[in-house]
Amino acid sequence: MQVLEGLVFLNLAREAPLEFDALYADYKPMLKFHGFSKAKIAHKENYPTAANWKLVVENFIECYHCASAHPQYCSVHPADQLLALGAGPGSGPEAAERAYAGKLKAWEDKALEMGHETILVTSDEHSSCFRMASRIPINDQGALSETRDGSPACKRLMGDFEAYDGGETALVFNPVSYILAFNDFALMFRFTPRGPLATDVELTWLVDEQSQSGVDYDVERLSEMWDITTRQDKTITENNQLGILSDRYQPGPYSQQEKMVDKYVRWYLRQLGS
Repeated sequence: MQVLEGLVFLNLAREAPLEFDALYADYKPMLKFHGFSKAKIAHKENYPTAANWKLVVENFIECYHCASAHPQYCSVHPADQLLALGAGPGSGPEAAERAYAGKLKAWEDKALEMGHETILVTSDEHSSCFRMASRIPINDQGALSETRDGSPACKRLMGDFEAYDGGETALVFNPVSYILAFNDFALMFRFTPRGPLATDVELTWLVDEQSQSGVDYDVERLSEMWDITTRQDKTITENNQLGILSDRYQPGPYSQQEKMVDKYVRWYLRQLGS
């Protein structure tokens, strides 16, 4: 067992575990800045999904489907950002990333000037656990948090934030464990296989330990964006699974917006081979 800024990790593998401290040492400053060791659970929700866990993961690490499947999510994230960074740095077409680079740099300069941490960790098929991390702006239109209108979801900021910088932090520990953190709340995602065609998608919303429900935040508003988005993901992933099970199914090429999926599949095949 290992504990990192309030997060508890268990290793159930028979072989010797990876060197945990070395593997996630560069996550510690970001987790500390967001105040995870001083956070509390505001809400939990499970979304049982009738699909293989690998399909759930593949859907989560690309945003090719976002424009057609997630109108609410896209209302706060501009199209040029979703094209360039929909699933994080390195997930979109290179031309789109170059076009968005100026906006990203302007936001990073502002965040650093405020004394806020930044992070960038990338992985490929040769990585040990497919970990990734980044901080990017929610949008370039003044959004403070990831809500339908971009306004705060909680009156109390988390961790060491003293002002909003409009950023979102993504921390990937492995293909089934993710964190998305904003200035005022955070989300933990856990994808648990329950069978070949069944996956539990569990979301846990976190706020500062001193925040009070009904006073500092409203659970429905806090959870609204990702509750809607996850229910939409459940529908399209289950439909995807039905399509794959069809005897008419034939695989096709990846879009340039699915580069992270290509990396993940290569990583997974390498794990099987080793």
